[in-house]
Amino acid sequence: MQSMKDFKNWQEAELFGKAIPFRDKGQIQKAIEVLKNIIQQSPDYSLAYVILGGIYFDSDNYSDAIPYFEKAVKLTPKTELASIGLFHCLWSLGRNKEALKEARRYLDVGKPAKHYSSLLKEMREMCQACAVEDGDTRVEVPDAGRAVSGGKPAQTASS
Repeated sequence: MQSMKDFKNWQEAELFGKAIPFRDKGQIQKAIEVLKNIIQQSPDYSLAYVILGGIYFDSDNYSDAIPYFEKAVKLTPKTELASIGLFHCLWSLGRNKEALKEARRYLDVGKPAKHYSSLLKEMREMCQACAVEDGDTRVEVPDAGRAVSGGKPAQTASS
């Protein structure tokens, strides 16, 4: 829930209050217009970028979503939702190295919550399954607790 302190004025709060219902009702173009208006009025309001990026992401417009997630990450580098949105867009476009670089960046500055913890668990399971198929016992997926534990390297299955 947004509070008034998150907005510069009542007009912004009112606009934001319209953007979400437009999005939820499938009136995507109206939601985009409202969010772009908010960004124009408050270029440092990170959540507007995240929501706009999410709208483009949900419609599989990953290239259009990336600049909004990147701006949100720049404004609020410890926000998991912005980072995971950027990660998924990059990954969906086959830009896997950039996606993994963003995940590592976030894990270095932020505390992994549900999104990255789930993603890392899924990746670890996939890597272990592939490793078993290939006869390799090493798994090189970062540990979700890495950022909290002082950046220690991930454990491998052979350690």
